[in-house]
Amino acid sequence: MEKVYLWTIDKSENTTSTHKEITASKQTEKLIQEVINSLNMCLSKQNTWELLGMIHFGDVKVSIQASRFHYCTPRTDNAETYTELELWFPSKKPPEYIMPYEEPLNEDPTENIYGYVPINLIAKWIIEKGDKEILLIK
Repeated sequence: MEKVYLWTIDKSENTTSTHKEITASKQTEKLIQEVINSLNMCLSKQNTWELLGMIHFGDVKVSIQASRFHYCTPRTDNAETYTELELWFPSKKPPEYIMPYEEPLNEDPTENIYGYVPINLIAKWIIEKGDKEILLIK
């Protein structure tokens, strides 16, 4: 099994107290955009039959998929930009803002598929749960 570092997250705060709330919001938006860009870069370069693999962030592992065979937007292979992705069998129950996208195959939310999940919500989850390093396991 090959481990590849997809990207690192810098959560450091270099702000003064008066601008802390605004800057924190802008930093979060910037981090979300960085994660979205990284996910799209990886997904656009994948082979149609080669899935992205397991993404590890913090204590979470989840398989992220996008192709003409998956619940994603656009529903095509190797798109430059995806706006919605499919999640498979997360190791931990996803946050409440991901749960509406669950395809309830089983009672256990870690044994289900989540379709057409907006990529910004996936990025938010990665940032909330992740530490500094995000791993792709191939």
